Amino acid sequence: MLAVVVAVAISALSGAQGLDVDPALEAGFRDMYGMNFDGCETRFVEYTRVHPTDPFGDAALAACILFKEFNRVEVLDAEFYTDDKKLFGDRKIAPDPEVKRRLASATDHAIELANGMLRQNAQSQQALFARAMANGLMADYGALVERRYLASSKLGRVALDDANTLLRQNPSFYDAYIWPGVANYVVGSLAFPLRWLAKLRGYPGDKERGIADLQLAADKGTLLKPYAKILLVVTNLRSKNRTAAHALLVELSAEFPTNSLFAKHARRLDPAVAR
Repeated sequence: MLAVVVAVAISALSGAQGLDVDPALEAGFRDMYGMNFDGCETRFVEYTRVHPTDPFGDAALAACILFKEFNRVEVLDAEFYTDDKKLFGDRKIAPDPEVKRRLASATDHAIELANGMLRQNAQSQQALFARAMANGLMADYGALVERRYLASSKLGRVALDDANTLLRQNPSFYDAYIWPGVANYVVGSLAFPLRWLAKLRGYPGDKERGIADLQLAADKGTLLKPYAKILLVVTNLRSKNRTAAHALLVELSAEFPTNSLFAKHARRLDPAVAR
C-alpha cells in the first residue's frame, strides 16, 4: 500500500483511530462485504486508474476477486460452521484458472508497487500494509481453494512479518492486528506437539492474545473492521459461544443487508428459532 503524492487519498489504510477513510475505498469494501462483487470490482479498478502508484488499489481489487471466488466455491459459507470437513475436507473444489490469473496479477502488482515504495522509505506503513494484504490473500487462496497448505503458510508468514513490523512502528494501525490475531489464534488452537513445532518455526501461539487482537481490529479498525467481526464469529462458534456469534451476525446483517450469508447464519443461530 504507498507514496507521499497519494498519502491523503490513502489515509484510510492506516486503520488508526480518527483518520478519515477514503470514500472510494470505503464504498468498494462495503460493496464487497455486501456481496456486490461487480460493484466492488468496478470501484477498485477505477481507484487503480486514478491512483496508479498506490499498491493498496491493487490489493483491494485482489480482495474483491478472492471474496467473489470464495463465495462461488462456498468457502465463505463453510467458514460459519465448526466442522472442519466443510472447509478443509474432501469436498472437490474446481479452481477457476482465470480467477487465479487475475488474483495473481493484482497481488503481484501490489507487491511490486509496495516494494518500490519501501526501497525509497523502508518505514512506509502504507506499503507494509499493502504487501501484507497481498501476500495474505494469496496465502488464503492457496490454503482454502488449492489446498496447498505448506506454500500458503510461507506466504502467511511473510504477511505476518510485514504486519508486525508495521505495528511496531504504529500500534494504532488497527486493521493490521488481523494478521497477528489470526496467527496467534490458529497456532494457539493446535494440539501441543503441533503448537510446539509451529513456535520453533517462529509462529506465535497465544489463542487468547489472538482473540484480543481480532477484537481490537473489530472495535477500532476501518476497512477490515467487518472482516475482523467475521473472524470473531468463527472464534466464538469454535468455543461454542453461539450467543456471541449470533449477536455479531445480527450486527453484520444489519450493516450489510445484501449479504445473504450473514442473515442465513444469524437465523441458524437464533435461540428463538425452533430446531
